[in-house]
Amino acid sequence: MGFELPSELQGVHDEYDSANNAELLRDYRQLFEVLQQIHELHPQWRFGQLLDNLAVLAGKTQPGILYHIPDERLLKVAREYLARQRAAHATTP
Repeated sequence: MGFELPSELQGVHDEYDSANNAELLRDYRQLFEVLQQIHELHPQWRFGQLLDNLAVLAGKTQPGILYHIPDERLLKVAREYLARQRAAHATTP
């Protein structure tokens, strides 16, 4: 099941669009496992804080975009986005 990105996100990750889906799924599973292990080491970190810290380690020079977003807010917007996408695809013939 493939969902369309909102227009403001389209084109942002084009370099990954041609990647093999099985390879992406494997990478996601590995990433989620490692994120869980990092969370176990730093349970006080919010999810956005964890991602922001990893972004800095990956070479992003402007930290802070996700750092202060509460986990509840990330979960809320993620659920809302998923609901909108599911609704849009349920009404598409």
